[in-house]
Amino acid sequence: MENAKNLGLEMEIRKNLTFLSDQDWLKDLFIYANGTLLKSKVNVLSHWEWINNPETQVAERIQQRYPNQDRPLMGQSPWLVNLGVGYWGSFSG
Repeated sequence: MENAKNLGLEMEIRKNLTFLSDQDWLKDLFIYANGTLLKSKVNVLSHWEWINNPETQVAERIQQRYPNQDRPLMGQSPWLVNLGVGYWGSFSG
């Protein structure tokens, strides 16, 4: 591969659960969602090839760029979503 680029945008939203009730412990309990958009591009080169250079009469090992061979990164998801529940407080009895 010649090179690769990854671009991404991530956003997270959190909300405590005090909208359900005025219980004091609900201010430390929250739900959250996290989303990510990703875009990747890999510039592909050919396999190594031997060519004869007509000017120097010497064989050279090269790689070439072929049209329409660039692609996204293998296994790269274009988006991710996470959902969860968390508690941010102390457990005192």
